[in-house]
Amino acid sequence: KRLSKLVSNWLCNDLFALVKDAAEDEDEASVQQSTVSSKQLGELVALIEQGTVSTAQGKRILAAMFKEDDDINKSPQQISDERGWKVIADMEQLKKICRTVLTENESQLEQYKAGGKQVRKMTKFFVGKAMGASRGNAHPEMLQEALDEVLEEVAPGVEE
Repeated sequence: KRLSKLVSNWLCNDLFALVKDAAEDEDEASVQQSTVSSKQLGELVALIEQGTVSTAQGKRILAAMFKEDDDINKSPQQISDERGWKVIADMEQLKKICRTVLTENESQLEQYKAGGKQVRKMTKFFVGKAMGASRGNAHPEMLQEALDEVLEEVAPGVEE
């Protein structure tokens, strides 16, 4: 039931929005005018459901399949692979990104180590930098967990 709802949302909202934008007459817009096949849409929804790509990455893949001549006949997996649009869910890779961010932002790390009200602010700062370093591909919850672990390694016992 959840999967059918997900497919219908992608069809009715995301794909139809692309069709409508491309149509010369909005009232004549029909999903039948789409260059995205049902197989491609199904594969895309499966990638999102499996957590291989995020919803935002899925929207970029759908737009590529719809608009870009080179990508019209490609599978969502091919586009994801070629463009690097995949969720990073490997904890070691996420920790490596976090360590790099902390190394590159020493003054903010010192503010964090001082504790108090700066802890929450600097944690959010580090999450933003790490998400940017991953080009938006980091799994948000896992990234937070990785950052918490790395911060505990470099600044044990810091409290708000």
